Amino acid sequence: SSGGTNTTTFVHELVTAGNDPYITTVSRVPPGHTSAIRLGDDEAINLNGGIYPYNHQMIRNTFTVSAANPTITYWYAIVFSQATLIPHDQSDQPYFKIRLFDKNGNEIKCASYDVDATKGTSDGFKIQNLNTSVDLVYKDWVNIYIPLINYIGQQVTIQFESSDCNQG
Repeated sequence: SSGGTNTTTFVHELVTAGNDPYITTVSRVPPGHTSAIRLGDDEAINLNGGIYPYNHQMIRNTFTVSAANPTITYWYAIVFSQATLIPHDQSDQPYFKIRLFDKNGNEIKCASYDVDATKGTSDGFKIQNLNTSVDLVYKDWVNIYIPLINYIGQQVTIQFESSDCNQG
């Protein structure tokens, strides 16, 4: 779907031009691109019918590192919601993680990235009030370049993971 919002019908979504439905200064696609994958939805709703325990999404891609392409470049942007009246406990914060694994499934540590809504109040994040009970913690598009020269000829896997809450 590339419709402007992502309801509980979708937890992975191919999006095209336009802006985030809540942070209208953030494009749905990175600069110079025509599409992106969006993880998550607009509400933390249990797909079994009740509210909570939130949604968890993950997407991964395995590729072979070649001498002609010994790097990976990707973009990411983040929008978290954070309750202001009854904030999430630290252990329940919405989060976003990036991992890179070698051919044996071992994590390539220098490529890891972990952030949650609380930690997102620094490191280039901004806060925008959505309403009287919710703030949006967000970061506009960032371009990441990772050299993989030590992995030429090997398969590596990149994984992007998000959750509306750590319980998800």
